[in-house]
Amino acid sequence: MSDILEKMDDFFTSRLDGYDEHMLNYVKGCREGYVVAANSLPRGITNLLDLGCGTGLELAPIFERTPDLAVTGVDLSAAMLGRLKEKFTDKNIDLIHSSFIGMDFGTDKFDAAISFESLHHLNHSEKVSLYKNLYASLIPGGIYVEGDYMVRTQSEEDELFAENARLRHIQNIPAGEYYHFDTPCTINNQITMLRKAGFGEVTHVWREGGTSIIVARKLPRIISVRKYPEYTERAVNFFSSKFNISHDIYDNCIANSLGSRSPLPQWYLMTDNNDNIIGGAGIITNDFVSRMDIGPYLCALYIEPEWRCRGLAGLLIKRIESDAAALGFENLYLCTDHTEFYEKYGWHFIGYGYHLSGEKSRIYISRNLSADQK
Repeated sequence: MSDILEKMDDFFTSRLDGYDEHMLNYVKGCREGYVVAANSLPRGITNLLDLGCGTGLELAPIFERTPDLAVTGVDLSAAMLGRLKEKFTDKNIDLIHSSFIGMDFGTDKFDAAISFESLHHLNHSEKVSLYKNLYASLIPGGIYVEGDYMVRTQSEEDELFAENARLRHIQNIPAGEYYHFDTPCTINNQITMLRKAGFGEVTHVWREGGTSIIVARKLPRIISVRKYPEYTERAVNFFSSKFNISHDIYDNCIANSLGSRSPLPQWYLMTDNNDNIIGGAGIITNDFVSRMDIGPYLCALYIEPEWRCRGLAGLLIKRIESDAAALGFENLYLCTDHTEFYEKYGWHFIGYGYHLSGEKSRIYISRNLSADQK
């Protein structure tokens, strides 16, 4: 490692011609990591923010899975952005030549974001600030995938940050100017910083060599109407409009549940960052079906069409399963006409039930909720 630090842009521009070969063949974990990162993104996304996109190595496997994806790429090196543009002439890519530090990425703009081997030059405060801007830019339920060089121990991290500070002092490099030096953090510190920025679900999913991949999700707000009774009228209007059931029925049910000693029914709303309702569901004793020997039932699950295929239904189901377990229920049931949808979330088909109209519905049972809590 040289004792002379190079400006970040100059460092990568001077290594442009050998960059792809170096990353793919000599940085352990990168070749496989690009594929793992791509597979960590939901298939239903339509737009993606790529921080430090470089020559676009991470985009190749992403475009294989989602060819029509719109990508906004940000990078400090104009030369690397030029090489990326040459690779993907037929793709919908908007390239921004800039540092992403302090950049406003917008609000509720992107389905997902990714960064690969780009952030291990930043300190903790810079990362948290960046993650907060990134968090704001994602839609509720949005995914951020970070693949980066991460160290195993705090002592390794401390030594690298100290050496960077020493070299910057020797060269009289002012604060706020970016020169190339690797200051990777531990996996635990990365997870802590992402949570501090607001991400509610952060998981380390893969590692090879020094390359690790962390997946963070911006959880939408899920409101229990019992806990927030001011949402009662909005809940009544939402459910009655989606299922063509009398407003009076939902009003009578939800309003009278608020002060009940019985744990059921429970009603939930999912909202975006502007408090618009984007989905909802409930738990009731029986969903107007002949199988009254079992219960309780997950009911009225609905996600607004423009918010579908983004994993939001799964998040709502997960919250309801967790609350049902806390109330002492070992299983939930549901009746539906869908096939293959609830199976994705661990539910199993157990037979048919009949409604008063004579119509037949498929009956599903959830996985064992009490086992999930252990």
